[in-house]
Amino acid sequence: GSAYVFKNNSGNWSQVKKIVASDRAAEDLFGSSVAISGNYMIIGAYADDEDATGKNTFDGSGSAYIFKNNAGNWVQLNKIVASDRSYVDRFGEAVAISGDYAIVGAFFESQDAAGGNTLTSSGSAYIFKNNAGSWKQVNKIVASDRNTDDRFGKSVAIYGNYAMVGAWNEDEDEKGGVTIRNAGSIYIYKNATSTGFEEKEFGRNLKVFPNPGNGNFTIDLGDEWVNTEMSISDIYGKVIQSEKLFNSQVLEIDIHEPSGMYIIEFKSGNKNAVIRIIKE
Repeated sequence: GSAYVFKNNSGNWSQVKKIVASDRAAEDLFGSSVAISGNYMIIGAYADDEDATGKNTFDGSGSAYIFKNNAGNWVQLNKIVASDRSYVDRFGEAVAISGDYAIVGAFFESQDAAGGNTLTSSGSAYIFKNNAGSWKQVNKIVASDRNTDDRFGKSVAIYGNYAMVGAWNEDEDEKGGVTIRNAGSIYIYKNATSTGFEEKEFGRNLKVFPNPGNGNFTIDLGDEWVNTEMSISDIYGKVIQSEKLFNSQVLEIDIHEPSGMYIIEFKSGNKNAVIRIIKE
């Protein structure tokens, strides 16, 4: 497979580049999905077998490639794969990119965001973020009402702080009822913060470590704060812990929930901060 870049010159679109994967191989199907945003491009190869290092073969696990436009020359920056890749996930079936974020669908993938609760071909999508030219996975998302063979991740889109994921085989309506076989659905997600940390006059010295961690986290608020409210939520917005803190600076947090991403919000008067943490 391959992809071709065209440029509009006063209404005349001319080819400026042909692109192939750095580790191209037979039947990878590179170019099965494409997206472009500014100087970045993402190209899917859902039948590719190897990880980003060219090893650890899983037939049809899939991959995607990030390219950047350098003065008209498009060069490959990263090959990206799912953190929990497995056989025939078809990661890269759908791709989208917007600014420093990209989303990749894997509609045959079967595990939830924590890597458990197997439901065959329920599907998933993965969010990647550009950090100084290196694109890293920051989230795995699945449907809140995931079910066998929904194929969530068949289509994806992203723009700013919003993402959409299609599940073309999903059966129920938005309330989880009125079943119509393979009617399909769309799920809309919002990024709580574009950087993983939203700071509004709460003190830029706020730190959390280790992150990722095994469930035990230390948070330094950067100063001693009075009458602070803390809440911890999962990625679906369910609050799993909340409490009021008095004259607190260094906190010890224990997450007893399954592995995955959690959002901690602090409020003190008109000041607030949001942190994303990952339990491995």
